[in-house]
Amino acid sequence: MNDFDLVDNYFCRVCDMPDAEIDSPNKALIEVWHSFGLIQNEGFHSYLCSIGDEALSIAKHYEIAGLPGAAKLIIQAHGLWRRYWQGENPDQSDPDEFRSHYGDDLDGIESDFYGLEDQMQEALAKIVRTISPET
Repeated sequence: MNDFDLVDNYFCRVCDMPDAEIDSPNKALIEVWHSFGLIQNEGFHSYLCSIGDEALSIAKHYEIAGLPGAAKLIIQAHGLWRRYWQGENPDQSDPDEFRSHYGDDLDGIESDFYGLEDQMQEALAKIVRTISPET
């Protein structure tokens, strides 16, 4: 089974577990896999306008998963978002307006982030094989 399928299948199983049973490595895997998919589909502008400062917690999960480069990119994108939006509620920020202010910067960050996809799949597959060797 390739790394993508291994991680995706495991992700689907773990997401069905009660929150109380999800340990740190599993939580990191869930947060990384879920956020990467959202960022790929929506871009950082939409992602940050929906989660706001929670992005900093998500970045910590990337570090736990052994992906410090991706964590730094999330923090960098969050810094741009914070320059754009000083409000409390991220849902009130406008993804299109954010992108219009920082589009070139976001394009570069996203390009670097998307370029880490293989590394991300490998790191998460390693976690799955360590946590659940029978998979």
